[in-house]
Amino acid sequence: MLFTLLVVTPGEVAKVPFDIAEGETEIAGGLLVEYSGRNLALFYLADTIKAFAMVSLVVALFFPYNLSPVIGIEPAAPAVVVDALFFLLKVFLVMFISVILIRTAMARFKISQASYIYIMAMTLIGLVGLILLHVDMIA
Repeated sequence: MLFTLLVVTPGEVAKVPFDIAEGETEIAGGLLVEYSGRNLALFYLADTIKAFAMVSLVVALFFPYNLSPVIGIEPAAPAVVVDALFFLLKVFLVMFISVILIRTAMARFKISQASYIYIMAMTLIGLVGLILLHVDMIA
């Protein structure tokens, strides 16, 4: 399930292997070519927030651990600060692995390749993960 979500994350945030709709190199800027100023900044901000939210979801689901109990911080205020910084570190690491490494290692997919990856491969891996979760809950 983690592997599936890590592969789907770049597609959800429309980064390089999966940015078929934007096509920045072919269409002088893609969908955002007609925007400038505040509107363009808001589109870029929305993309960044979407990427952060998607990676935060991965971290919250698969790495829900805090650092303050491990290192023994008892007061509430320092514990919250340490846990927030640790959460941001985990978000950065997952973003680095799932988005940045894939972005630098691969070129853009063709539409047929991207649809095959999502429809066939990720669906099958996700179904196998759900079956394994079901078997684990029964046993």
